Amino acid sequence: MIRKRSIVDASSAILLAKTGLFASLTATYRVVMAEAVYREIAREGYPGAGDFIEAREQKAIRVLSAGRPDRPGPESALSGPGERDTIRLFLRGEGDFVIIDDRKGAGFCKSARIPYINALLFPRILLLAGALSNRDFRKRTGLLLKNGRYSQEIAAFATNASRKRLERFWPS
Repeated sequence: MIRKRSIVDASSAILLAKTGLFASLTATYRVVMAEAVYREIAREGYPGAGDFIEAREQKAIRVLSAGRPDRPGPESALSGPGERDTIRLFLRGEGDFVIIDDRKGAGFCKSARIPYINALLFPRILLLAGALSNRDFRKRTGLLLKNGRYSQEIAAFATNASRKRLERFWPS
């Protein structure tokens, strides 16, 4: 069975680590991360940095350079190098979808028709796949809502999204 490749941005990786779901992410998907993202979250003294360093050492994540584009693409308008490089990796074919919690980055994905989810949807996917109990789903979702910045609309969608709506992100 070939697992889908997810390209994760810094904010999503941090949120999933804070809620104890990053290991589940790497067990569910082949996780790809841009070098710029990895440098941001694996800095010494940074909360959770050790977990990300260990994940890379154990090959649970694959860290790739997005390189420099020949000419600036539309993703150049994104605010941070992590978001830009995450999108560049996807456009280069390094992933099946993106996990991004940056509002501007998510908006870019939507307008460019790049398949994406935010960290808040990951526990819903695990619940619907039978890999997370209702109790753990509520706990992890609550922690994500506490630590992330989600509108009521996004929170309502994430807690009620159907399996059909999340089909594209379904674990293989």
